[in-house]
Amino acid sequence: MKTPLNRLTTAVTCLATLTVLHSCSDSSAHSHDFERPATAQAAYERLVDGNKRFSTKTPSVATMAEFEEMFVRNDAGQTPYATVLTCADSRLSPAMLFDEALGQLFVVREAGNIAVSSTSLGSLEYAHVVLKTPLLVIMGHKNCGAVDAAFQSSEVPGNITAVLDAIKPGISGASDLDDAITKNIHAVIKSIRANSPTLSEAQMVGAVYDLGTGKVTFLGDPSSN
Repeated sequence: MKTPLNRLTTAVTCLATLTVLHSCSDSSAHSHDFERPATAQAAYERLVDGNKRFSTKTPSVATMAEFEEMFVRNDAGQTPYATVLTCADSRLSPAMLFDEALGQLFVVREAGNIAVSSTSLGSLEYAHVVLKTPLLVIMGHKNCGAVDAAFQSSEVPGNITAVLDAIKPGISGASDLDDAITKNIHAVIKSIRANSPTLSEAQMVGAVYDLGTGKVTFLGDPSSN
């Protein structure tokens, strides 16, 4: 026989369940249904919308059917709509912060979001030529340790030196770390265009991710880069 306390507990549990279900229903407008953006501008707008959901703590809630569709789609191949070159920092994940499912973003990561090696450039070229992603995002982030070490001319061991050496020329004259981070992004875009004939005319945009808020600030739009 249920006591009044048991009945109250059951009622609270049911109410909580209904609240969660209602929340999931409200999120249906931001489902993980995937219609691949065909242009750089459309890709950019989808990224902006996705990050707005993430940074305002209203991310998409995928249904079981959408998960199954994602697995089937990814098993058949990949059709990402944007390439993201970003830092190797563990505190950011492009798919998460743009509120995307697996298979929608082609991600290349290296400390300091640089791309000076032939392998990094080759990975970006693969996305552009083979996967035909219409947009390349070069995304740095606030409090980047690699850029800060280059800005401070810190002494570092081993091959970390090569990372700082790649960053230093592009941030020359920076007034502070935030300025250095922005300068580095612009320098990487310029470097990619100069060192990869394949990507010289690709549509690119810079961005900075704020670790403390989850917000991505784009440095213009595809038409301005």
